[in-house]
Amino acid sequence: MNPSLNPRSQDHPPRTTQEARAELLELARITFLEYRDVLRAAGAVEHSTAAVPSELMSLGTLIVRREHPEHLIAAIRNGSPLEVTPIDSPTGTRYANCAVWRPPSLAGFDNALHEGMTHHNEVAAVFGFLEKPGMDIRHLEDSMDQFYGLERYNVRSFMGSLPVSEIRFVRLRVPLEALREEEMTEEEQDALDALLEKRLKGERAAAFAHRWFVFPKGTH
Repeated sequence: MNPSLNPRSQDHPPRTTQEARAELLELARITFLEYRDVLRAAGAVEHSTAAVPSELMSLGTLIVRREHPEHLIAAIRNGSPLEVTPIDSPTGTRYANCAVWRPPSLAGFDNALHEGMTHHNEVAAVFGFLEKPGMDIRHLEDSMDQFYGLERYNVRSFMGSLPVSEIRFVRLRVPLEALREEEMTEEEQDALDALLEKRLKGERAAAFAHRWFVFPKGTH
């Protein structure tokens, strides 16, 4: 190959795996900070903890869903409804896409977080809203009783147009390594130290930072 046609020639040597990972982590950090700023601007109160914020305890039962962060944040930024259509296009079959959650237990919330697969630059987002009369929320027949050890009795299917004013919280998850030390809590710094120690021993491990963004009623 002509070196002048190769973007990774003498002037641009191939990236190492470590360099590529560092670039991905920085992209995750930038994405997370952008989303954080949008949520703050929309009136959300940030909680830098993995524990469930006390404000959510009094809300009762919520519907929680893992949503593509780009779609969710764009809807909140623009004040436009979030359109959710859980229909498999080849078969026309409706599928489960959310769960019932009763805080402080994480049953249901964990279903939404771990059964959903969508993310943007390694940032994942779960949001929650209160069920209201007229919402199309169904308990579907499902052949799978468990998902990697998670009971699935809380799993549901929501379809419809959800006004963003109904969203009570968003929780963002980002790889812990993506954040800078000054952006971490003390607990997260300890978790990062433990993660790096495991990797020095050759263990495969991952750790995440979690941020709750709770919307006081009437803020968006």
